[in-house]
Order: sequence, then structure tokens, then C-alpha cells
Amino acid sequence: MGSGPDADQLLQRCRKGDETALGELMRLYQERVFRFLLRVSGDSSLAEEATVECFYRVWTKCGQQRAGAEAWIFRISHRALLDLAQI
Repeated sequence: MGSGPDADQLLQRCRKGDETALGELMRLYQERVFRFLLRVSGDSSLAEEATVECFYRVWTKCGQQRAGAEAWIFRISHRALLDLAQI
């Protein structure tokens, strides 16, 4: 991921209301999350919607994160996909 802050550091900053940190998380993970959700769902529109929902949840629930940030982001993305697929 380079020499910048890692996901755990970025989530700590998100917890303090740092929107720039959310932007960095999105830059680091958005494409990977989308590809993961596309593989799981086979539906690009659903994967795109779930990706947006994932980062909304990352921002609104970052205070609940306890384990590794990367795994947490992917769990959130999967849960968002499952929730949206039930609509």
C-alpha cells in the first residue's frame, strides 16, 4: 500500500471526524471492494451500490471497529451486499 498511513491509522482518524481519512480509505480500497463484491454477486450495479453503502457504513460505524481495519472493511462490504440483495 505504499508509505502512507495504513487502514488502521485512517480509521482512527475517521473516528475523530477526519473526512480526508475517509477519502484515503476509499482511494485505497474502493476498487478492491468493488471487485470483491462483483465476484460475489455477479452484478455490477449491485456491486457498485454495495460499494457506496460500504463506505457510508465505514464512516458511520468506524467507532465500532475493533479488529484489523482491512478485514473489517471487507466484512462491512459483504454485509452491505447481502442487505441490498434482499431488497
